[in-house]
Amino acid sequence: MQGGGVVDAILKDGTFSCRAITRSASSEKARVLKDRGCEVVEGDADQPETLKQAFKGADGAFLLTNFWEHHDEDREYRQAVGAADAAYDAGVKHIVWSTLEDVDLHDNFRNVIPKIGDSRVPHFASKAKASRYMRSKMYPVTYLFTTFYMENFYFFNMLSRVDDSHYEIVLPTSHADSKISMVSMRDIGLMALHAFKNPSTTLNQDVKVMGDMLSPKDIGALLEQVAGVHVAVKQPAPLEYAKYEFPGAQEFGHMFLYDSEYEDVLATYERVPNYQNFENFLQQNSKVLKEYISKQNAAAKAKKQHLRG
Repeated sequence: MQGGGVVDAILKDGTFSCRAITRSASSEKARVLKDRGCEVVEGDADQPETLKQAFKGADGAFLLTNFWEHHDEDREYRQAVGAADAAYDAGVKHIVWSTLEDVDLHDNFRNVIPKIGDSRVPHFASKAKASRYMRSKMYPVTYLFTTFYMENFYFFNMLSRVDDSHYEIVLPTSHADSKISMVSMRDIGLMALHAFKNPSTTLNQDVKVMGDMLSPKDIGALLEQVAGVHVAVKQPAPLEYAKYEFPGAQEFGHMFLYDSEYEDVLATYERVPNYQNFENFLQQNSKVLKEYISKQNAAAKAKKQHLRG
């Protein structure tokens, strides 16, 4: 999703030409990018030698990794440093690296939260470790820090169906009135573009982007207003949520505890010009949200008919 936001920003702005790296240049998604005017080349983050050629001739490179594809902290670290090495070796003058905070720098969090394997929030730790590597190499990097995606509710099914007219969200927070920082893919793309256009003020700097901070209750109310269904809000304690039985539950619980208790968002995060708050975002993506609701209801109906059959 982040890559899509960056592609959108580059193509709409027109300052730079756009090249996308994918494992399969013949895929449907690659075809759509080509139709939009984006060059598409093949490369694989697990094979860094394929990336050097893909980066060749580029002025800048936006790097990101997807922990949730494999849930492997070490693999994500190797992918990130391999991509950074390949970009630097190919002569890229400006890397924008999508990263996250080192939660272990917060003594209270480190002393209270148990480890999951070698770290407390693995998808934060792998990115923070990669950032330290890039700093040690003195690579020309803008460290772009993101936060909770506004798109999560329909891309990752965090708005879940109860019945056709009732849905729910489950957002663990430390207190009932705790707020969650959020950002849209559009604004991540715009901030990356801003970094590429302003290297004198963004190179070797931390740039953090957000679009809104809302309580789960307010998030639910806005979703309900736009989606046209009743949205119930559940707020288990983060460490209680960590006991839920689904892959990544403990990690999500730790992440939300950090976000709602330890992250100093208002003091350190920025908004892009004409940023999207959550209400703006939902209004502009109301069609997508309603299509998501329709598909969920249709899938439930089809499953029910199958069971009857």
